Amino acid sequence: AFHATQNNLMQTAWAVLLMKLYCTDDCMFGAITSGRDADVAESSKIAGGFVNAFPVRARAEGQEVTVASLVSLLQKQIIKSLGNSHVSPGEIRKALGRQEPLFDHLLNFHNFMQVKSGGFSAGPSIPGIKLIGGEMYDNLSTDLVVYFVNSPEGLGTNFVYNQNHLTSSRIEVLMDCFYSVVEQIALGSDDLRISDIECPDISVFRKAIENEQSVREEIEAFIRSLGLFAPEHEPFIHQLALAAKLETFEEDDLIFKEGQKVSDLMYVYDGFVELSREASDGWMKSLMVLKSQKIITATGIVDGAASFMEAQAVSKT
Repeated sequence: AFHATQNNLMQTAWAVLLMKLYCTDDCMFGAITSGRDADVAESSKIAGGFVNAFPVRARAEGQEVTVASLVSLLQKQIIKSLGNSHVSPGEIRKALGRQEPLFDHLLNFHNFMQVKSGGFSAGPSIPGIKLIGGEMYDNLSTDLVVYFVNSPEGLGTNFVYNQNHLTSSRIEVLMDCFYSVVEQIALGSDDLRISDIECPDISVFRKAIENEQSVREEIEAFIRSLGLFAPEHEPFIHQLALAAKLETFEEDDLIFKEGQKVSDLMYVYDGFVELSREASDGWMKSLMVLKSQKIITATGIVDGAASFMEAQAVSKT
């Protein structure tokens, strides 16, 4: 119905998401290009990939604009931009006299078919589209890169982010909002307007931040209760809590397996964790179930220590 490529549709959906979150009809993000669209002399004779990031600006001129119209407008704008895709973000910043980065996140669409989606964890899906989460980070890029990847299972989306600036809970909120926008566009009519799409504004992240702060305060209190630090070490305890990695696991998720080398000290904030060990007959034997405010001692504290147990998230009931 949209007469557009998958890349155009995903960029449009992302633009709609930004418009809804920030209550605006004008937004911009970075996109990765790896082709030779720009008019560079004798580019066909130059070896290597022409990979660059260029700005994509979406202007709806009011949210009464239909999604189909925005798709068309974005197509035309991107085609025009590709003529200058050889210009780096740094050169654009210099031309604008801008000090701050041109954009804070990137979209990267993989046109080739990925045979396997190994390493990705399955997320919510609708026909033809599957959202999948990620925790890796390429420190040569921005703090967030959203990859659209083709695979035999369909089109997947992988969120790759800098854990020093973003947290998994905030990324999950962003993923949920994007999924909702994509779903509404996929199931909507041809005259679906941007104003018809339901999505919370940026305040939705405040709750996630408040929850993160609450968890870190409890972690800080827990570290203090261990009695390992003197009163003068309070700033160090606070830094430890701030540096703590917050992970959420669903029921039956494997946290780590027996024999795996680990170096983290893990603390159960909420829920239950079952510790098991492989018996001589090959079956996993349950040893104990840890409740909240317990340390998963099977990990060890020494760097690279091999775990002698398997830890798995189990139901709260």
